[in-house]
Amino acid sequence: MTLLLDVGNSRLKWAWLDGDGLRPGTPFPSRAVDLAGAFEAAWDALPRPVKICGCNVAGEEIRAAVETWAARRWGCPCRWIVSTAEAYGVTNGYEDPARLGADRWLALIAARRFFPLPLCVADCGTAVTVDALDADGRHLGGVIAPGLEAMRSALPLAVPMDAATAGAAPLGRNTVAAIGSGVLHAAAGLIGRVHAHCRTQWGQNPELILTGGDAARIAAVLDIPHWVEADLLLRGLAWLSNME
Repeated sequence: MTLLLDVGNSRLKWAWLDGDGLRPGTPFPSRAVDLAGAFEAAWDALPRPVKICGCNVAGEEIRAAVETWAARRWGCPCRWIVSTAEAYGVTNGYEDPARLGADRWLALIAARRFFPLPLCVADCGTAVTVDALDADGRHLGGVIAPGLEAMRSALPLAVPMDAATAGAAPLGRNTVAAIGSGVLHAAAGLIGRVHAHCRTQWGQNPELILTGGDAARIAAVLDIPHWVEADLLLRGLAWLSNME
């Protein structure tokens, strides 16, 4: 049995992998004031895992907190995915491969495993990132932009996130609707432009995979074919843990 951890800037998503397959748990804030308490609430009732495999972009403090809690509770070390120059049929396109975010690297490896090439992966979370992978598995680079919440909060208006992104009408007829349309279509437009650029460069239509907490919201306003895989990183971790 394996505990899988996707530690993002806003949420910690996790899943339990056993003979019955991948069983996602309830995510919780990765910036919780009482991290040990959050771990206790989520994992204390779980049996001891054989392995813990994770991806962390939330910083060293939470990595150390996870490792300390897992060592005390289970005596089990954690294996963290880090970006390398090449792995599992994917070639890292960054000038300094280690500087590519581990979540983006894992998303590319997972997409390479589960979808045909070429492809674009859009991770729709705290930030919206789009990365391109050509027919030979070469990462050609990507883009990073503010996520929906960051765009919404940049405006000096007290509009709740859920209200702001409710509905997908292109033109809002009140401020809340206009903000909702603006942030959603800004994100969708960025994804669409990167996808169109790759289509022109490659002369073929790349697969488009959306993942992350806001993937479904943004997908609702996309006018190009796409897949929504909210748990792409956890699926990738499950596959990688079985490769060991």
